[in-house]
Amino acid sequence: MKACCSFLPAAVIFLAFAGVSCKKGNKEPLKPDFLVHGISELTLNEGVGGLPLEIQYVSGPQEEVQLSLSGVPKGVTAALTRESGIPTFSSGINFSSDGSSGGVFPVKLHAANSSVAKDFEFKLHLEKMDCRDIFTGWEMTGRDRCGEEGLIPNVKLRFRSDPERANRLYMDAFHIVTGEFLYSMYMDLNCYEKNLVIPAQQLADGTTVSGGGDYNFIDYTIRDSISNQTRYCAIIFNRN
Repeated sequence: MKACCSFLPAAVIFLAFAGVSCKKGNKEPLKPDFLVHGISELTLNEGVGGLPLEIQYVSGPQEEVQLSLSGVPKGVTAALTRESGIPTFSSGINFSSDGSSGGVFPVKLHAANSSVAKDFEFKLHLEKMDCRDIFTGWEMTGRDRCGEEGLIPNVKLRFRSDPERANRLYMDAFHIVTGEFLYSMYMDLNCYEKNLVIPAQQLADGTTVSGGGDYNFIDYTIRDSISNQTRYCAIIFNRN
């Protein structure tokens, strides 16, 4: 009886030990982890700049990583050179500013796969520029033509600054002889690239206008939703 009883505790100990060893062998699978290199503060030079990035493989199964940006300020265009890939791969962020925003802005890069999501925040330094004085204070004449080659100025142009939006101008056109008001449209200036954009907008007569150009010449289209006709127009500025 003593021998029997002395053997049972050893068996129990052996079984308990075997159970512990079995549990230690069950390891959780590694997640598809990665790192992003290249995030740093950035100051735009003459309105442009960029960050080269490397998305590095760390561990686990290989999975595609998606990249996206948030917090980009107004007047700034940001583009990823590559929006997704399987680590390790290279990407980058290119910035372009029209000068309408100034200060320090937090921008966030979001990187994620099916199991892991990471956010990387950095500061974007911008210099504000206002180039509307190129137009404001001037009374210009222009050759406004829509499918016709006119050589004589036929409109008088006056420009007004938008007090609530930097580098936005309103252009009012008047008949050069009678002074009759013809139309008004707004445009956004890019101080660095010295060009302008006419965002799609509706004029007082119900037609829609959009276009762009530089500080001497603009191209624009006028679309009549009723007649479904599109006119291609242009204005050449003459500073008086």
